[in-house]
Amino acid sequence: MVKVGVNGFGRIGRNVVRAALAGKTDVEFVAVNDLTDAATLAYLLKYDSVHGTIDNEVRHTANGITIDGKELRVFATPDPAEIPARACGCSFCAKHGGVWTSHPAGALEVRVEDPALVSRYAFGTRTAEFHVCARCGIVPVVTSRIDGRLYAVVSVNAFEGLDPSLIRRGSVDFEGEGTDSRLARRKRNWIADVRIIEGGT
Repeated sequence: MVKVGVNGFGRIGRNVVRAALAGKTDVEFVAVNDLTDAATLAYLLKYDSVHGTIDNEVRHTANGITIDGKELRVFATPDPAEIPARACGCSFCAKHGGVWTSHPAGALEVRVEDPALVSRYAFGTRTAEFHVCARCGIVPVVTSRIDGRLYAVVSVNAFEGLDPSLIRRGSVDFEGEGTDSRLARRKRNWIADVRIIEGGT
């Protein structure tokens, strides 16, 4: 059993947990780091305006939230590095902070040496694929095929050795966004020149 902590419990972080619960994976979520209070996080996990309600029992406690009686400790630490080591018992920290970058005039080439180590997951709307590393659970890239063309956005959290001062964060809210407007936004903002090469060739 792999114990996992999720840094950032927005839509992506919550849907990673939902997908693991639905897939009966060998993963135990033990902690969440998010600035939102536990009661709100529990409600947002249970009820989703796009993907519906999960059957699992979700409640909030003084220290976090519970899923089917198992507690996830909730931290509210702006800098995840300040969370005390092993404070939540994680085997590793899944980098699902939702810090994404793209430029419509940019180009992206992704080389996958071993395709068997990459799983692809599409949430309920089936308009995008999350490319998940089977070893560490990180999602380095998300792709969306629109009108026959592949678009992509890249996770800043997947970069190694990135100077934090280079990151300019901005808040966004996609709640209530329809499929057509979602695809139009991706065509405007995501990387439009994308190549995924499998097998290390």
